[in-house]
Amino acid sequence: MDILKEISHEKLIIMVTHNPELAERYASRTVRLLDGQIISDSAPFEPETESAPVPLTQKKTSMSFFTALGLSLNNLLTKKGRTILTAFAGSIGIIG
Repeated sequence: MDILKEISHEKLIIMVTHNPELAERYASRTVRLLDGQIISDSAPFEPETESAPVPLTQKKTSMSFFTALGLSLNNLLTKKGRTILTAFAGSIGIIG
């Protein structure tokens, strides 16, 4: 347990235990659960200030439409058997 305490100075350690004495001895924060619900939290996170919402911006896709089209056609042509079977199964599903 002392090794975990040392590691916790550099990394986040999450441990689940049914021994409350062990949790109180080694944990810097304890969250108690009962039937999947939080019944107590020793140090809940409280934001200091309310930050302004970040505006959503549209990102340019990393691949152009023509590149994606070329890759798709290449994939269809290299896997002809699977393409034909998929088209056949889809047409049966549509026609009924």
